[in-house]
Amino acid sequence: MEADVLNTVRDLVSRNVCIKGEDSRLLQRTTTQLVELACQHGIPVSCLHLESCFTKFDVTNSCIVLRSDFRLTNMNTVRVLCIQGSWTEREITRDELLGLLQAGGGIKELRFPHRWLLLPLSIPLETIPSVLKRRNINVQYDRGHGLVYRLSWEHGQWKIHDQRADQSLRVEMDQSDSQLEQEWCIQELKMAAEASVDIYLLGLHWSFDTVADDAQSILLTTGCTIPILRTLQRLTISGADFNLGMFVRMLSYVKKCPQMVELRLYMCEVPDVVDPEVITPLLKQRGLKVYLGGRGFLDLETGCWKVP
Repeated sequence: MEADVLNTVRDLVSRNVCIKGEDSRLLQRTTTQLVELACQHGIPVSCLHLESCFTKFDVTNSCIVLRSDFRLTNMNTVRVLCIQGSWTEREITRDELLGLLQAGGGIKELRFPHRWLLLPLSIPLETIPSVLKRRNINVQYDRGHGLVYRLSWEHGQWKIHDQRADQSLRVEMDQSDSQLEQEWCIQELKMAAEASVDIYLLGLHWSFDTVADDAQSILLTTGCTIPILRTLQRLTISGADFNLGMFVRMLSYVKKCPQMVELRLYMCEVPDVVDPEVITPLLKQRGLKVYLGGRGFLDLETGCWKVP
């Protein structure tokens, strides 16, 4: 191939190369051919972005399949690969993730800047090929809640890599979320609490089921459990029915979260009155605010709901 053609290719792939789901088939085909041409001739591709066009990694044929059905079969010289999902939840299996990294022999960094692509919660060490452990590829996952995670090849676990400036963790869990999505949210909450990162808000929208009898955890409708979170500051619950016993356990759970200052309830059934004796001095001293949409707030001295 003529040197000037390869020089043009070298110049194009020295910058970010992006394939978007909204691109025409002609443009997607041209871009995939550009990337593969560079890889065939050993030309480094500085950064390849796949934006809302990724379908899967075909483990059998060792290639990336795009929504347009075009395939990336050679990624040997891609240095940074960024895969951004669309607004449809998609699980990437452990085999897909490991196969993708092995197929891209030159990849030094793999980024997933979108929570709609659900990655494995962890990777068993015995399933990680030794070559990947040696390469120690920087795999980052940004779920959009304020923290960025990096995969530890030493432990097969995700670790907090970075925290966005001036942001704390905000997590919303909806009844339509898959179990894996809820498990990921809970893992994020636990990692943040263990690292003393503030959890500004946890929202449970028609996903709350009950509070454990010992008030040590919240149970969700999927069966997932949320433990005591020592850095949780605000909790919002929508669409729950609290009898008196469950509401008292809810206050006990709140008491065990030392930074919690606000509980908001929307479209919830609650007791008309709460015995002031069960509202501990600690909650009063903390200045806990308990709001109920449409009925005001809970007076911690009398146990009655008041309109502001």
